[in-house]
Amino acid sequence: MVSKFDHELPLVPQSTEFEDSAENVSLGPCAMGPVSDGRKLSSVQVAIVQTRGGKRAVASGRSGRLVRVGAERPPFDGRWRVNTRLEKGSDAFVAGPATAAAVAVVTAPDGSVDVEHWEDRVTIVGD
Repeated sequence: MVSKFDHELPLVPQSTEFEDSAENVSLGPCAMGPVSDGRKLSSVQVAIVQTRGGKRAVASGRSGRLVRVGAERPPFDGRWRVNTRLEKGSDAFVAGPATAAAVAVVTAPDGSVDVEHWEDRVTIVGD
């Protein structure tokens, strides 16, 4: 079984404090979800796309970047979290349906390492 996204992904408030510099960054949703049983995610990269009324919002992020102050860093076990930033030229996300995709480097309980990918329909919440 691969990891998943939570059904609802919140927008990251522009006022969020990050450990690394996030000045002049337009923030997107926070991608997060459960990690498959017994596995650890050492690296996660995500993309989220929302198309509504002729507008398209696109955001991407990678684990270890835009980490909130005091937040967990990889490797993730139990739950994972990646903050995203809007891509250049992207419209803003609004509350409603979107599609999220992820690729992760995964360590299984037996120590083997593999790459997993998953895609889910999600709902963006917040404004």
